[in-house]
Amino acid sequence: MLELAAQRDKTSQIIELYEKKVALENDLSKARENLSSIKSSILSEISTMINTAMIDINRKICSDGRIAPSLMLQEKKYTFNIQNDTGTGKAYASLITFDLAVLQKTVLPFLIHDTMLFKNIENAVFENLALLYSKQTKQIFIAIDKIDKFSQPTQEVLHNNCVLQLSYNDTLFIKDWKKESL
Repeated sequence: MLELAAQRDKTSQIIELYEKKVALENDLSKARENLSSIKSSILSEISTMINTAMIDINRKICSDGRIAPSLMLQEKKYTFNIQNDTGTGKAYASLITFDLAVLQKTVLPFLIHDTMLFKNIENAVFENLALLYSKQTKQIFIAIDKIDKFSQPTQEVLHNNCVLQLSYNDTLFIKDWKKESL
């Protein structure tokens, strides 16, 4: 009799632990679903915020009505779309548009764009970018090779905002790294 009572108690404990385990697994599953839903909602909100900013920036730099790039963030992947134009210049302009949107919508303090990004962008688009850069409240550093191909107003914007100008004779470092050392 004592053995049966002990076995009943042990069986009851096993059943109780199993029921707790099943309940915890169900709670964990629900928590994961809720977390996934919250992540999706936040990522959708971020995508919308960045896309809205990119549309606004695109209107300012592409005055001919081109479609702005779009960003779609998902829990395990993202897509960045450039519609109806797969050219190199559009790709770089879209990247710059994205960078400016992120700069505007985050605490990111500065942005750096190198001359490589500007080489394939149409002059009119760059001129609008230069004006947009000059109106930013955060620091933007750009490097460009030649400014004489742009309109006089754009050249003035670039000269007025220039902090450092380098040339073959005025290098950033004492040593010219392109030349062989003697």
